[in-house]
Amino acid sequence: MTQHTPGPWKTIYAPGQAGAYYLSAPDGVIGLINISGADEKLICAAPDLLAALRQWAEYAEQNGGDEAYSFNAATRAAISRATGGAQ
Repeated sequence: MTQHTPGPWKTIYAPGQAGAYYLSAPDGVIGLINISGADEKLICAAPDLLAALRQWAEYAEQNGGDEAYSFNAATRAAISRATGGAQ
């Protein structure tokens, strides 16, 4: 899997395209997407969410404990799904 497009991401309404937005990043437009308002916010937050999960996973790994280990397994699984297996 290739590296994801770095954030921040934002959406720009696509005139003449009902419910469609351009998804853009600092290096250009990623694509045209048809989404709801709630999905728009989640998609735009994806790079920040991935970064936060990575920080938490690193912290939990170093500061351990049974509860942290349990949460960290779920965190690592989410990161793996988001990155196609790359941490």
